[in-house]
Amino acid sequence: MSIIDFRVRPPYGSIKESLLYTRQPRSEESWGLKTSRSIILESMPLFIEEMDEAGITRAVVPLRRAFGHKNEDLLSLMQEYPGRFIGSPCIDPNLAIQTSLQEIEDYVLEGPCSVIMMEPGKCKKPMQANDRRIWPIYEMCQENHIPVLLSFGGFIPPSLTYNEPYRIEEIAVAFPELKLVVCHAGWPFVQEMIHVAYFRKNVYLVPDMYMVNCAGAQDYIAAANYMLKDKILLGSAYPILSMKENVEYVRSKIRPEVWEKI
Repeated sequence: MSIIDFRVRPPYGSIKESLLYTRQPRSEESWGLKTSRSIILESMPLFIEEMDEAGITRAVVPLRRAFGHKNEDLLSLMQEYPGRFIGSPCIDPNLAIQTSLQEIEDYVLEGPCSVIMMEPGKCKKPMQANDRRIWPIYEMCQENHIPVLLSFGGFIPPSLTYNEPYRIEEIAVAFPELKLVVCHAGWPFVQEMIHVAYFRKNVYLVPDMYMVNCAGAQDYIAAANYMLKDKILLGSAYPILSMKENVEYVRSKIRPEVWEKI
């Protein structure tokens, strides 16, 4: 069976130089899973080896501009490892709107990438995900069938108001044909975000590390097994978690007949 990991940041280029790697991830201490050799050694060959061992055929790479990731690194990554990665450039809504729209044109419509990533709450000047200044981006993506990944949940400054699920619901209602993929799945507002995904056909959740050994994880697992078996996607948040360890852990919690959907 083909497995897609929907959230990885491989040790490559500006990604490897960012805080994701320079501050050592603590997957064993924080999440109870072993830290793989590919994480410890920051090795691309070991990363690809781990993908293969986990049965992961492709991985989505959502960049984080707040961490210093450079969109152009996606192009060389995808060229160097053809067929292994789905590129997701980070679009910064703090920039002039025409600049953001041009980046979508360059990297997705005219380039090799398939989706875009935004994290409005992590911008230099934080913005709410439902800020009307972002709506031209949502409109362009809806018109061109480009899924939007939103980093929405977890440790998003400056306050919990930036994780409030009703903001995702407002976007989903305003743009009913836009696929919204919520990374971190709105944690800690777990049940509320599950409610939004259940009732809004265009909202999908990637709980990533919040599906593993933390408060609320069992709700994501229960939803994946029943209510949201078509709406929850596997994501390791690598290098926060090992891809192989994450696949094994999540698979052990999911009903066999549902696993392929996840």
